[in-house]
Amino acid sequence: MRFVQDRIQANVDKESSLKYLKKAYEKYLVGVAEISDGEAPSGDGT
Repeated sequence: MRFVQDRIQANVDKESSLKYLKKAYEKYLVGVAEISDGEAPSGDGT
């Protein structure tokens, strides 16, 4: 990713990437629960 940042002089980080993806795919993500990095998925695992 550093190569791309250097070549296009873009500020790309995890937070801005996730924000972009959420906006771009929001119509597909309606009703989907979000899990942050430190959390384990809930449910019975099946």
